[in-house]
Amino acid sequence: MKKTLLFYLLFFMALPTFSQGKKAVEELFNKVEKKYKSEKSYCYQSIYNFYSTASATKPIETYTGTIYKNNTINYQQIKDNEFASFGANNIMINHQEKILQIGKVENNNSPIALQSFLKLFPDYSLKQDKTYYICELKSGKYSQVAMDKLIIYINKADYSLAKQEFYFVGEKDFTVKNKKTKIKNPKLEVTYKKHPKCPDIKQQDFFTIKDKKFIVTGKLKNYKAITL
Repeated sequence: MKKTLLFYLLFFMALPTFSQGKKAVEELFNKVEKKYKSEKSYCYQSIYNFYSTASATKPIETYTGTIYKNNTINYQQIKDNEFASFGANNIMINHQEKILQIGKVENNNSPIALQSFLKLFPDYSLKQDKTYYICELKSGKYSQVAMDKLIIYINKADYSLAKQEFYFVGEKDFTVKNKKTKIKNPKLEVTYKKHPKCPDIKQQDFFTIKDKKFIVTGKLKNYKAITL
C-alpha cells in the first residue's frame, strides 16, 4: 500500500535533564488532554517536516496544516485531507482522490489524544529542560508499530503541545512530492504554533442535513461520497 507523510503522524538534543517514570508521563498526557478539552476554542498551525534519515537536518518535503476548535466544531487539515466534526456529524475529505466519508460517528480523530500513544509504545519516560517536558516513547523489541520511538515536547508554561518527532524503522515506500520512493529509517517532525490566520469553519460549507439525509455542498458535490 502506498504511504504518505499524512499517515505517519529532529533535531535530537542531548540535554542536562532528569528522568521520571511511566506514571509521570501518563499524568502529564492527562493534563494536556484536559487542557484542550476544557478550552472552548483554539487554532494552531501544524508544520510537517519529513527527513530521509533520523540524522538528516534538511527536510525532503515540508507542508502545513490546521488544527481548529470552536465550541462543538472540530477541524483538522493536513495537505489534501480535511476532517470536520460538527457535534456528532462528521466528514472526512481526500481532495486528491475526490472521495469523502460522511455520517454520524464518534470523533476520535483529535491530534491531542496523546493517551492513545501509550497503547502502542510499551516503554516511555519523561525528561525536562527549562522550556519543555520531553516524553520519549519506545516501541520495544516485539512491537507491531513501524517506529523505533516517538518524542513529544510539551510546553511547561501552559501544557500545550509543541512538537512531535516520529522515528520510523525499515525501508518503506513513501510518496514525496508526488513521487513514489523507497526511504530507509526516515523521520517526521511535526511542530505546532498559533495560526497566523484562522479559517472560518461552517457546516454549510461542507454539507447540510435534510430529512435526516446528508447533502454535500459546493465543489464536494462532484466527489465520491461514502455514508457511514
